Amino acid sequence: MALTPLPPSNTKRYFVGIQAAGHQHHVMCRTNDDASDTDVVTALQFQFNLLAPVMFSDTHVNELLVAQVGSEIRNPVSGWTVIDGEQPGPEPDDDHPLSLCLRGRSSSGRKTRLFLYGILFTRTPEWLLTPDPESELEAFATAVRGSVGIWKAIDGTQSIWKGDYTIDFNDHWIDVDRP
Repeated sequence: MALTPLPPSNTKRYFVGIQAAGHQHHVMCRTNDDASDTDVVTALQFQFNLLAPVMFSDTHVNELLVAQVGSEIRNPVSGWTVIDGEQPGPEPDDDHPLSLCLRGRSSSGRKTRLFLYGILFTRTPEWLLTPDPESELEAFATAVRGSVGIWKAIDGTQSIWKGDYTIDFNDHWIDVDRP
């Protein structure tokens, strides 16, 4: 049975800005409608700080925006501190078109995806990355999996996240390269 389509503005949404190799991306994080900006800033700041050691030096988690339920207007959230990548040197040109995707599904069956950009990782022939248990990518995934009230599905139900990442092509670069 197909799931009923829902409007994108069905939940409160936060947009984490990631500037990678000079290009701005936004990762959407759905939350409980009553989530406070302060609590969300604290949780997301902690989670994205875990990635700093594997982000390239030209990658910056540089802003947090919020859109209320039913609205497409994104407003800046105060209290966000820029997180700079700690990997020496810029992201290699061959990695610009790639992203990592942490995948989840809610109890209602809705899919959830969390894309990351500007991250150091090893490509695999099967386009699937299972992070080392002691790695920053695993620490980030564990923090996301342990979140309550954030990283929800479009219908507001909590997501259950897989233990691996897929390696995907970044839509921004596909649009740039497409004739």
